[in-house]
This record gives sequence, structure tokens and C-alpha cells, in this order.
Amino acid sequence: MSEPSPASETLLLAAGRGEGAAFEQLVDLHESGLLARFRAQGLDEAAARDCAQETFLRLHRAAPGYEPRAPFGAFLALLARNALADWRRRRGRREARETPLESATQAERPELLAPPRLDVERLDLVAAIGRLPDTLRQVVALRYGRGLALAEIAAQLDIPLGTVKSRLHHGLRRLREDLS
Repeated sequence: MSEPSPASETLLLAAGRGEGAAFEQLVDLHESGLLARFRAQGLDEAAARDCAQETFLRLHRAAPGYEPRAPFGAFLALLARNALADWRRRRGRREARETPLESATQAERPELLAPPRLDVERLDLVAAIGRLPDTLRQVVALRYGRGLALAEIAAQLDIPLGTVKSRLHHGLRRLREDLS
């Protein structure tokens, strides 16, 4: 992405006040960088444009409540990462719908007709995460559930990076203890 600047923060604050031209300038500044980011993630041109558009839509929705507590670049990167994750999730569902179960007979793929197995280990992990204190659970969920980088977690939760590292360490230690 293009190098974010304090000007980007100023433009987003202006867009949050309803200045449409400010938002258009933001798009002009960051569109090529977002497209390059998505292309680097292996998306074709159409998918990269879809993800960039979704990122800007999220940015536009966030503009009225935006408070520059973290660098604009980190905020935009977070929105882009979430847009990409949602795109991949939707694509996976669409591909699953396009694979007809009727084409496989029970003799060819009996597991398709068997009831789903209950993943007890996963349920134990989910329960253990639920028992964590909120401060630890937030960091663990953002890191492993959403795949955010530590700096992005710090920006999203508005806490120092060292605090994120500490909470992640303590959260994982408690999970290991709980699951052992």
C-alpha cells in the first residue's frame, strides 16, 4: 500500500464530517496500494478490485466514528485483512454450493451421507477460551480467530504492544494448563 501519512488521517476525519471530496482523495491515494496488496495475496484483478471496494466501503462506514489512536496505515491494513478474509470465506461457501452432493453416490463417498462427527477437542478448546478473562480472551481471539498481527491487535484494542504480548502469553499458558 502507499505510504500512509497524517494527511490520510486528516482526510478520513473530514470524510467523517461528510466531506465527500476528502473520501475521494483517500481512495485516490490508497487504491493502487490496496490492489497491489490483494494481488500479492494471489487474487486475480477482479477479486482484488472486489476486496479493495469492500475495504473502502468499510472505511467509509467507519469514517464518522474514526479517532486516530493508531496510524492510519494500521487501520486501513486491518480493514483490508478483514475484507480479504470475508471474501475468502464467501468464496469457500460459493464453491461448496457449486459442488453437487448428488454427483457422488454413497458407494463412492459414504462420508458425505454420514452424520457429522462431534469434534470433542475443538469443543474443549472453545470452552477453555470461554473461561479466559475478557482481557486475555480478546487478544487470543484476535490473534488466532481473526489472524491479526500483534501491532494490529494493539491498535484495535488501543493498548501498548507489550501488553498485547503479555496477554497473549498468559492466555496461551492458561489454555495449555486448562487443556492438559
